[in-house]
Amino acid sequence: MSNGIIIALIVVGIFLAFKFYTKAGDNVKTVTVTELKQAKKNKEKFILVDVREDSERAVNKIEGSSHLKLGDVKKGFEKKFAKTKKDDKIILYCRSGRRSETAALILQDLGYSNVFSLQGGILDYLDNE
Repeated sequence: MSNGIIIALIVVGIFLAFKFYTKAGDNVKTVTVTELKQAKKNKEKFILVDVREDSERAVNKIEGSSHLKLGDVKKGFEKKFAKTKKDDKIILYCRSGRRSETAALILQDLGYSNVFSLQGGILDYLDNE
């Protein structure tokens, strides 16, 4: 293959990745750290789920959160959270917000309608303590 074709394929790949990520972000509802903290303070009913890896959770976590790695969300959410109704409020978080957006899309595909991703993830949460 010539260098021109390889470069063209790389550019197309980057474009498609950007389009997918933009589309994902457009379809996911978010909550800010301030909104999450207010919901906790008001004792609102919601499920808070950390979708990071085990090693990340071992370092820090948001109090009151459950854990289900992103790779396990599609097959494991309904088993782990069997009593969760399709319209229950679910807030997902990760390190920065990207994986939680992906997890939110997966849950939406499973029929959950009240799913949110924490903007800025745990990084913003810890920065605002």
